[in-house]
Amino acid sequence: MKMKKKNRTYQAGSGRAAALSVALALSMAIPALGATPEFARSQEEWAALQDDYLGWEEIPDLVTEYNSTVLNNKKAYQKDQGQDAEEIRNSLLDAADDLDSLAVDAEMGEGQQLVAAGYRSQAASLRQQADSNVSDSEIIRWQYRQVEDTIVENVRNTFISYYQAISQKAADEAKLGYLEQAYQSAQNRKNVGTGTELEVLTAKESLQTAQAQLLTAEAGISSAKRRLQVLCGWDYNAEPEIGPLPEFDMQRIGEIDLTADTQLALENNWQLMIDERKLQNATDGLLRDQYEKTVQNDRQQIAASVRSAYDELISAKTAYDNGELQLQLAQQNLDKSSRQLSLGVISRMEHAAVENELTTLQHSQELNEIAVFSAWTAYEAAVNGLAQTGSAQ
Repeated sequence: MKMKKKNRTYQAGSGRAAALSVALALSMAIPALGATPEFARSQEEWAALQDDYLGWEEIPDLVTEYNSTVLNNKKAYQKDQGQDAEEIRNSLLDAADDLDSLAVDAEMGEGQQLVAAGYRSQAASLRQQADSNVSDSEIIRWQYRQVEDTIVENVRNTFISYYQAISQKAADEAKLGYLEQAYQSAQNRKNVGTGTELEVLTAKESLQTAQAQLLTAEAGISSAKRRLQVLCGWDYNAEPEIGPLPEFDMQRIGEIDLTADTQLALENNWQLMIDERKLQNATDGLLRDQYEKTVQNDRQQIAASVRSAYDELISAKTAYDNGELQLQLAQQNLDKSSRQLSLGVISRMEHAAVENELTTLQHSQELNEIAVFSAWTAYEAAVNGLAQTGSAQ
């Protein structure tokens, strides 16, 4: 079946923050081809970006072409080129307002508090930069690129959260099925005089808790999907198909060269580039001293950020490896339980408990695998320019 063309949200109004708020609501979308000229991509590339499919590999291009903040930043940069210090200061303040708007939207999403805090921190940094009066059009361009890369990373994180919620829902559904059996078993035992009212009430409470957890997972799926499609240019009430998570080879973790990657992170980091440029532009002695210290601190923080992301990755891989061992033991326990059930040594409910343990571990291991990929993505982002520094992020 042929996919419908996407309704791309693009507002060409005077206020970028206002445009963003409209784009993130149930808006009247204006179909647009994209941010770049039509000839810049082949017809096949445009067709891939304009179908109703949101794939992992498409995320950077979708953000470039259709994210409202990125589009408005590109329009603003056309005006920022060649501006004097006061005009550039106003442009930086506008960009800070955009980030504050993103923070407000992130705060409305499930589990997006850290993302919102990052946006607000970046906005505060932009305002501080505006006050310094050492920015030029190149710094503006880099700052916008930093914002775009940050949005791409946010979309990737939301993509991962979407699949984490789907996996959690599957786990909750399996748990709910077992707890329904346990509740029915508790009632049956009470009815024949081998169980207590307390056991029934305890089983009922566990069942109700599981039902609430399932509703939370379902809400998480919906919230992540809506946020994904809005950030990539669809209307809030659209229904694009979300592609799968990419396959990840665990062996890549063992091939990491932390020293080389730390050097790459220093070369790629947007904020370090910006602060080094400010140091070059600073004529006042006090400002030069300030930016010399800032650049030095940036370098230290970038190295620490890459190391922290690496440690998180190793920790996630260790949890995955431990999960594999637990699965093996749980399978052995189930095999033993099956034999005992066939011999009449244990009840069907006791066997169901062992089955539930294995199912729970299987779902947990699926989440562990996604967590490894998430940690890998965060590590790659740090190396490719978004490592935390002391002066931004």
